[in-house]
Amino acid sequence: MNFSYFKSIALLFTAFIIFSFAVVSESYSLNFSARFSNNDNSITYNLSKPTKVFDLPSKLAEISGLDFDTNTNVLISVNDEKGKIYGINKFTGAVLGSYSFGKSGDYEGIEQLNDKIAVVNSSGTIYLFDTESQETIKIKTPLSEENDVEGLAFSEDYNALLLACKGRSLNNSSDTKSIYAFNLDNHTLEKFPFLEIDQNELKGFLVSKSAKPSFLKRINKFAPSGISIHPETGDFYICSARGSSLVIFNAEKTIKEIIFFNEDDMPQPEGITFDNDSNLFISSEGDNYGKIFVFDSE
Repeated sequence: MNFSYFKSIALLFTAFIIFSFAVVSESYSLNFSARFSNNDNSITYNLSKPTKVFDLPSKLAEISGLDFDTNTNVLISVNDEKGKIYGINKFTGAVLGSYSFGKSGDYEGIEQLNDKIAVVNSSGTIYLFDTESQETIKIKTPLSEENDVEGLAFSEDYNALLLACKGRSLNNSSDTKSIYAFNLDNHTLEKFPFLEIDQNELKGFLVSKSAKPSFLKRINKFAPSGISIHPETGDFYICSARGSSLVIFNAEKTIKEIIFFNEDDMPQPEGITFDNDSNLFISSEGDNYGKIFVFDSE
């Protein structure tokens, strides 16, 4: 069958019973750890009580990247082993289908770009999958496995992909984690970081909020595993599988909130995205199956 990516998703969306299902929990409470905020009265989420939690099938046990496809109203994801893009029903968690874009590899981030889907691997190579022709263009960047790219987002303001590095920055700084911008106009990676996450600034923020020493210890583990931009505020939401935490920077790149999840409930948050209604979705890897946590905008 010659599908044109997820344009056939409307049919799958109403007849998803022919595909695999997720187990949906609608009365799930996270054993929440802590939330430290500047209380600026912006859009918030009850991060201790997800609206829904999807238990994904085993093929997405190692779900990594997560994004929302505005063309089809469907979540899209990759796992970190197979070169496949998965479509996921955002209401039920059902896997609606998959499309191959490349060989097996360590794929970490995914982002919709109009009629293309961008996927990035851990060494910073970008794969642009054309949803019409179903052809893939491979673009290498100056980043490498040492930088360990984990997250991918699209900035409309800068017309750039944002690559979040879990590993070393290009300047080899041991105190910062960096987000780099890949310019989509000229297909080049900006030399200097788009956003730098300074460990000392994170700790300073927590100290100013009288955080316990255990949280200061956990924030030392912070290493980006996913990134998304809030569609209304322009805030940067950056999660870390290490220490199971979420740091929110405002549009001016100043720390706004730091959230710690219980590591048993959400062991490895690696994907993060928003839908058109600003609802928040966070994916987490698991031993036997992955999960997607849904938080409705308040």
